[in-house]
Amino acid sequence: MISNLTAQNAGETVTANVYYAGQKSNIRFKPIVIQVAANNNLSVVLEGIMPAAEVKRWYPDEPSLYTAEIIAGKDTLTTSFGIRKVEVKGTQLLLNGEPIRMGGCNRPLDYPNYGSLDPEAVMAKDLTLIKNGNLEFSRLSHYPVSESLLDWADKNGLLIIAEAGNWQMTPKQMADPQCGPNSNRK
Repeated sequence: MISNLTAQNAGETVTANVYYAGQKSNIRFKPIVIQVAANNNLSVVLEGIMPAAEVKRWYPDEPSLYTAEIIAGKDTLTTSFGIRKVEVKGTQLLLNGEPIRMGGCNRPLDYPNYGSLDPEAVMAKDLTLIKNGNLEFSRLSHYPVSESLLDWADKNGLLIIAEAGNWQMTPKQMADPQCGPNSNRK
């Protein structure tokens, strides 16, 4: 999503780069020239094809991560991501076509003196204990977790069972199309 927070219309070129282990990937994105109205937002989709030989899949024991760099004019956003395929076949949960052992735990947020706050040091300590216990999964809370927690899990090979952000919603709220899987809300 590109946001123009000014009182004037703005035009920018949007492009991206992908890196693995500090090396730029051969994936190429066609730059897109956009016009964003004053005080408005615009969704932009950049498409590219990564050569199959460059794909390093994410596994709990080898959490391969890529870095995406999205550039819009003078602004640059950097984020990491892993490439993985999760599917269910019969009674098995597969990660990249291989069965997952399914060792996991529940970790509700209710730490003494912090309550539902998830301080970085506490989060890292608890998640390290989970990972060192040879567990691949964790359900961490009854509501959506922080991006820093998800980033830690990605970097350290821990799968997270995410919670839908619909706890205590009324049936009327749940019926709202904006709450559905095809909504544009994040």
